[in-house]
Amino acid sequence: MGFDPGVICRRPWRAALSPLASGPAGGGGGGHTSLRGAGKKSRLTRISCPGAGILSSMPQDNMRRQGHLAGNLRHFRKAAGLTQQKLADRAGIPRATLASMEHGGANPGLDSMLAVSAALNVSLDELVLAPPEQRYIVVDGTEINETMADEGRFRARLLTPLTTKGVQIQYVELRPGCDSPGRPHPLGSQEFFVVHAGMATIRIVDEEVDLYPGQLIKFPGHHFHGYTNRSQHTLVQAYSAVVMAMK
Repeated sequence: MGFDPGVICRRPWRAALSPLASGPAGGGGGGHTSLRGAGKKSRLTRISCPGAGILSSMPQDNMRRQGHLAGNLRHFRKAAGLTQQKLADRAGIPRATLASMEHGGANPGLDSMLAVSAALNVSLDELVLAPPEQRYIVVDGTEINETMADEGRFRARLLTPLTTKGVQIQYVELRPGCDSPGRPHPLGSQEFFVVHAGMATIRIVDEEVDLYPGQLIKFPGHHFHGYTNRSQHTLVQAYSAVVMAMK
């Protein structure tokens, strides 16, 4: 869920505690302290504040997030085509404050951060969490794993990183004359196979289904299955997505 920049929370916690008071002067009570209103329960009331957990009181966390804030702020400002002055005017804060935020030289107030996030039309999370360049992975084609079977007539390239959990997407080529069994997937998984070019025949247990460009088939991934290209001249291009069962 995104952070609502229209909600400003100045104090994420409020303590309603009875104050300490000195005991009566003189006698044996000198120097004695007690809770005024003894016997009454003290209360600690939490005020709901979206995004309050983002702002940590730990110094090392604050330093790290200030670094994220500086880089993210520059990234989003430049992506919006704004100068520091224009963004500061739009957010209603001094340009010096914005410049300090971009250089990580100050611990900005929540009001200023909310104003800037609203002016950039991004959430507070996007400003203070990991930089944008760390949120995606670009993999060069030469680094994508390719598997082959049926003497090279079946080729599949994994399009999802190996660390992706729960889903596996592959680009598949069935070369002319290909007749390759598929590898059964775990019980409960589902395979989606869509043909982009050519005609593929999918075997599922003892049935065969012909698929033409644009057609998709879904079947239980743990069943015995296979892929065939009956053509002796045309290459079949397709995509396969396997969704694993949720545990």
